[in-house]
Amino acid sequence: MKPFPILLAAALFAGCSNRQPTASGRPEVTISADIPTVKRAIITMFVGEVEGELRPWFIRDESEHMITLERDAGIGAALLLGTISNPTVYGQMRVSLVPVGERTRVIAIYTLRNSHSDLGAASGAYDDIQFQLERLAARLEGRPEPVKPPPPPAPKPGTKRGR
Repeated sequence: MKPFPILLAAALFAGCSNRQPTASGRPEVTISADIPTVKRAIITMFVGEVEGELRPWFIRDESEHMITLERDAGIGAALLLGTISNPTVYGQMRVSLVPVGERTRVIAIYTLRNSHSDLGAASGAYDDIQFQLERLAARLEGRPEPVKPPPPPAPKPGTKRGR
């Protein structure tokens, strides 16, 4: 067991967040569209190449009410969470599609995993996934897309955080 890398990874993934609470506590939106339309839009947004931009996700699993997308989590996650026998760490996003009348509730969770185990939820991805879901909802409902808020300013030298 590597306690220091795990603690360091937890601190990195916790990060600062502009998180707005949702009913599930996870990134979610409710979209005025049926499940097949929302599912097609999610796949288009995250998988393959769209307008010359390569999307890093691939479909790991799919059912009527869920899509599991996966991508390489990068070198940082591999160094901190990988093992000698299995250094590759994947980011996995599970998207649940829940019918709510004529609308679809979309709930996502992002976790890190390797081929042997689920390494846990990565809370640092919450804001980005929430933003992507809000973009998806705006596109499907014909509204202007939201603008991503700038990151919080870095603390000035000599000041303490949280004061």
